[in-house]
Amino acid sequence: MSEHVAIVAGAGGELGPATAEKLPAAGFTVVRVDRNEEALKELPDSIRREAANPTDPADPAAARSVVDRIAAEVGPPEVLVNTIGTYGLGEALTARPRTCGS
Repeated sequence: MSEHVAIVAGAGGELGPATAEKLPAAGFTVVRVDRNEEALKELPDSIRREAANPTDPADPAAARSVVDRIAAEVGPPEVLVNTIGTYGLGEALTARPRTCGS
C-alpha cells in the first residue's frame, strides 16, 4: 500500500496527462482514471492505469466503485484531481450546456 495516493480523473484528456506526470515528483503514487483506455496507455508505465466503466462520470455509484477499488489495491487516496470535462470554442454568452457524450 502506498502512503500518498493521488487519483487523476480524466487522465486521458488534455489536462490529465500533464497533471499525472507531475505528481510523482511530489511523492504521490498516481492512479490515472479515464473512460478512454487507449489514452491511458500513452502515459508512462510508472503511473497506474484504472479504466473506468464507460458510464456517466457523474454517476456516484460508478465513482465510488472506482475509488473503493483503488483504495483496496493501492491505498486510500489523499488527492483527487478532476480534469473531466470538455470545451468548445465559441462565444461565452451563447454557450449552451452539453451532456455527457454530446
